[in-house]
Amino acid sequence: MADSYLVEPDVGFIMEVSRLGGADLKKCFQCATCAVACPISPDTKPFPRKEMIAASWGLKDRLIGNGDVWLCHNCGDCSTLCPRGAQPGDVLAAVRAATVIEYATPKVVAKMVSDPKKLPILLAIPAVIFLVVGLLLKMVGVNWLNFAPTGDHLWQADYIGNYLVDIIMIPTFFGAVGVFALGLKRFLCDMHANAVKEGKTDKEKIDPVGFVQALIKTVPTILTHQKFNECSENRDRSTAHMMVLFSFIGLFIVTNCFFAAEWIFHIDGPYRQINPVKWLGNISGIALVIGGILLL
Repeated sequence: MADSYLVEPDVGFIMEVSRLGGADLKKCFQCATCAVACPISPDTKPFPRKEMIAASWGLKDRLIGNGDVWLCHNCGDCSTLCPRGAQPGDVLAAVRAATVIEYATPKVVAKMVSDPKKLPILLAIPAVIFLVVGLLLKMVGVNWLNFAPTGDHLWQADYIGNYLVDIIMIPTFFGAVGVFALGLKRFLCDMHANAVKEGKTDKEKIDPVGFVQALIKTVPTILTHQKFNECSENRDRSTAHMMVLFSFIGLFIVTNCFFAAEWIFHIDGPYRQINPVKWLGNISGIALVIGGILLL
C-alpha cells in the first residue's frame, strides 16, 4: 500500500512566490519539459518540475530549506522552452528570494527590501541615523558637516567627516556579517535535516570535515561558471553574470585594502593612478556597469 501524504497548502506562500517574480506559476500543467530541458538536472530527482508542483500547491516546507532549489542558477533554458510560458526559472528564483526572507533577521526588514514600495522608508532610515549620529558628534565637538571646506585639493574638502562615515559603516558591516552568519547557519541545518528526511544522507549532524571538502569542490565550479556554460538556449548569460560576480569580489577587495591603508598603515589618499588596487577598483566598477546593463 502506497504511503499517504496530507497536503496542507500555504496560500500565503503561493502569493509571496508570485509577488517575488513567479507570477506565471499557475500556468504550469506539469508537462515536465523544464526538467528535460535543464542540462544540470539530477537524474534521480530532476528539477524544476517537482519544485513547480510544490510551489503551485503551496508546500512551503518542501521548498524552504531545500538544497535542490539552489542547484538552479536561472540560465533560463527551461523558461525559454516551456510551452505554457510558466517561467520555471523565475519561479525558482522567487523561491530562493522567499528562502532568503525566511532566514533573514529581522524578517520585517527582509520583506521591506523585497518590496519596491518600501524603498522610500528604507532610504529614510539610514538618513535619520546619519543625522542623529552627526548631531551627537557635533555635541561632543566633532565638526562632521563642513559647508566651508578648506584644503589645497578638492579631495581634502571634507564636507562630511570620516568619523561620521566610519562610526556608522563599521558597525553596519559587522552587523550584516553577523546576520548573514546566523541565517546561513539556520539554513544549512534545515537543509541537512531535509536531506536526512529524504534519505540523501544518513548522518544526523553536519560533518564539518565533509562540509569543507564539499565547499572546496563547489567554489571552483561557481567561480568558473562551469554549470552555467552547460546551458544551451541562454549560455550567453554566463558572461554578464561572471562580470557582476567578479566585479563585486574585486570591489570588496579594494574597499578592504583602502580601509587598511588609511586606518592601519595610515597611508592617506589620493592614490596614484598606477596603484594596482586602484586599477582593480576601476576595472571592477566598469565590469559591474557593463555586466549589469547586459543582465537588464
